[in-house]
Amino acid sequence: MAKSKWTEFTQNAVGTEQLKSAGSEFKSGWKAPSNIAIVKYWGKKDGQIPQNPSLSFSLNGCYTQTQLEVKYSPKGFSLTINPEGKEFAPRIEQFLRNVEPLFPFLANVEAKVTTVNSFPHSVGIASSASGFASLALCLCHIEEQIKGNLGFGSPFLRKASYVARLGSGSASRSVFGGWQEWGYLPELPNSTNEYALSLSPIVDPKFFEMRDAILVVSSSPKVLSSTQGHVLMANHPFADARYAEARINLNAILKALRKGDLKRFFDIAESEAMTLHGLIMSSKNQPILLKPQSLQIIELIKAFRTEKGINIGFTIDAGPNIHLLYTSDVAPIVEAFVNEQLKPLCENQKVIFDSCGKGPELV
Repeated sequence: MAKSKWTEFTQNAVGTEQLKSAGSEFKSGWKAPSNIAIVKYWGKKDGQIPQNPSLSFSLNGCYTQTQLEVKYSPKGFSLTINPEGKEFAPRIEQFLRNVEPLFPFLANVEAKVTTVNSFPHSVGIASSASGFASLALCLCHIEEQIKGNLGFGSPFLRKASYVARLGSGSASRSVFGGWQEWGYLPELPNSTNEYALSLSPIVDPKFFEMRDAILVVSSSPKVLSSTQGHVLMANHPFADARYAEARINLNAILKALRKGDLKRFFDIAESEAMTLHGLIMSSKNQPILLKPQSLQIIELIKAFRTEKGINIGFTIDAGPNIHLLYTSDVAPIVEAFVNEQLKPLCENQKVIFDSCGKGPELV
């Protein structure tokens, strides 16, 4: 864990006495979006530090809504989680204990977490990203309430991103709307491994019109978790080449985002997706995550793109489900294609239509 930022964020941390004197009971609620990675984060060091920088955009309709209530308790820390969040209870509790040095008041509170996803679990959308981002925002908001501060400027979001990262690396990006980068890249000012960076000021407006049709080939639980995937990279024979490639791709895709170059963007997005699955398949004793329908969908997307002469593309996370990416100006023709040709290849014809979102919202 990087000591400089750790020290910065613990310097004015709020303790139990401040909690008691400020009112002893506080509540915060946030909606935070999931995000879809274009340049993939795959491989990490201790302390949730990425081996390579990554880039994503936040979704609009796929989010986690979390409410956190804390009440002073002389008996120490206790946690209650709503039934919908029980599956994640161990991770949430471990996370809250891990971030106690950043929020010392947690040592003496009854904490109640209520968390709900707007999207089904196991459909190729990162619930850990939106879940930990929303919880981190709640924690930072309660800290600000105790201090008597109002507003959610850059320092607030920077700390929330840092805190979210400690729960899930990709959660650092879900603290921001639009487009985000996470991880140190020499060519990108202010980039760091410790929290994400909003790219919105440098992105061509057409990329804020990005849409994502999530083609659910299978809703079965993940065969390979992200945590397991990061472990695979530790001794992967192609690891160093991959990390170098990710930096090259990120620089190239940043140029495409600035210039509004959709074709170049989609070329890199697809290369990143297939590289991810190539890394998984070339790891020892790992399953092939793509299904026959996944490959059929990819071939149909490529054929449709050639036939119509339009800029569309796809990305894939560590699973069989395909994210078809396109901009709003071609939405009618693309969505007709999805409904007619791709939906029959999906499990129970399940498709989730989403778009680039504005980011977290205070509830």
